[in-house]
Amino acid sequence: MDRVLNPILSDRVISLINGREHHGQLVFTTNNVLFLNLTSLMKEQIYFITKDQSPLRSEIYSLSDFPEIRYTSPGIYELYIKGLLGGTAGEQPNNNAGH
Repeated sequence: MDRVLNPILSDRVISLINGREHHGQLVFTTNNVLFLNLTSLMKEQIYFITKDQSPLRSEIYSLSDFPEIRYTSPGIYELYIKGLLGGTAGEQPNNNAGH
């Protein structure tokens, strides 16, 4: 999504998919932390993948698994960058973050 489209066009595509009555869905992956906001996406639409180095096993989980994250919570990307939400190789979510 962020490799081909500029940020403004990416936001418009997401708004189009979220705002229409349709029977489809858009699934995309990204490494762009700018998508970690709760103005364009709902908590239930944001997923992380954490890879455990030892058994090389991956875990997928939703931002909605963190009950303390509210739609009024600022800086979701900052929590991610600090490692509090997991999602990076070898890191597990911080137990204090609610997961």
